[in-house]
Amino acid sequence: MHLLDRADRPVLRVSEHEAADERAASRIAHTQWSEEAEAARRATGTAGEAAVAELLTHGGAREVVHVALLTDVCGYDVEAVSPAGVPAHVEVKATTNPTRLVIHLSRNEYDVMRRDPDWLLVAVLIGKRDEALNVVTVDTEWLCQRGPVDRDRRVSWESARYRVPGDALTPGLRRRDGMHVIPKRVSPVLPIWGVSSSPAWSA
Repeated sequence: MHLLDRADRPVLRVSEHEAADERAASRIAHTQWSEEAEAARRATGTAGEAAVAELLTHGGAREVVHVALLTDVCGYDVEAVSPAGVPAHVEVKATTNPTRLVIHLSRNEYDVMRRDPDWLLVAVLIGKRDEALNVVTVDTEWLCQRGPVDRDRRVSWESARYRVPGDALTPGLRRRDGMHVIPKRVSPVLPIWGVSSSPAWSA
């Protein structure tokens, strides 16, 4: 239990019989993994990145590059230049769950976030046709304040899981200096993830 390999996959492989057992499921649900589920997760992630890249292009951004298709070392997935000439390094977290927003941030993404003023994290809700149904920006300061801390030089954390509340979200794609990368009207907006009741919704 709680043992993961280098790819963040649980060492324990759960059988269908164990997964169907309610008592067992309550103990091992967090370790359950399958190739199918992993493939679906990756497909959703790729669809989210492509949807955001397309949204940037249609919103008038220039020099849009889907970086994640070329390398995974940059700490973000898409880079672009806003219509006003401002750069944006966009980390995309995609989901198909409209009821809550849970994201995972790698150590590399976290470190890039802290040193790169052009970095922003965008969460996108993906529809059945891989379209973007909702796009929000997660507050960078909120992420930094709640990030893990290394307490021993001999060990370091590699991945963090965040459950993001509505008051840490802003509709659209917005840099940490408050500038929108593309016009707000271009981004799809739904009253989900608690955003409609947050101050950011009316900002």
